[in-house]
Amino acid sequence: MSQSRPPFSISDVMTDLSYMMGESSVPTSGVDDRKVYIQRTLEETHRYANWEWAKVTATIPLASGVATLPTLVALSSPLDVRVKQAGTDLIFTMIPYEEQDSYGAGDYRYWLTGNEGALKLNSNDADATLTVNYQQVPADLLNGESTYFPSSLTLAKGAVRYYRAARDPEYDMSQDDALFKSDLDDIMAMQNRNRPARRIRTIQKVYGTGTGDIG
Repeated sequence: MSQSRPPFSISDVMTDLSYMMGESSVPTSGVDDRKVYIQRTLEETHRYANWEWAKVTATIPLASGVATLPTLVALSSPLDVRVKQAGTDLIFTMIPYEEQDSYGAGDYRYWLTGNEGALKLNSNDADATLTVNYQQVPADLLNGESTYFPSSLTLAKGAVRYYRAARDPEYDMSQDDALFKSDLDDIMAMQNRNRPARRIRTIQKVYGTGTGDIG
């Protein structure tokens, strides 16, 4: 089996996939389709959940209401957009494109335009330095990149579904798919358990009041 800790390359997942299929080693030829199935599975995992391991933070300028997002921002990624400052950060909220005229400067709203790899963040707040936390697009395993997805074996479990379906038109994917999704749910549960607890904010803290204040 492959190494136990990420990052994982395509060869790591190929090793686990061969292990699952009862092979003593990875075949030296005729395995290009397996690599495609592994890449497809990794892309599927990115759509499945909001993964902390795939997130990075970037600082980008908002100039005249437009900011160019990093090329690795996934189109489906939930963004955390804010202006860092002493005390409470200014947090931007995403709105649909058609609602842009409903908000003005100081409302801290944004909408996206463009395509994945060339996304623009637009806002009626003209100029600021934004801190953006986002989920990256999947690594390109087919071209030598590695992934920080926590389990090579889980990726192999996902890839074996496509492998078997391509070879047997009567193959029922449901059982293998359930095992794969169960792994994903377990990994997500572990992520949630390890997530730092949020600091509790009292009503007084939110509104800047104290006990006994009136009016």
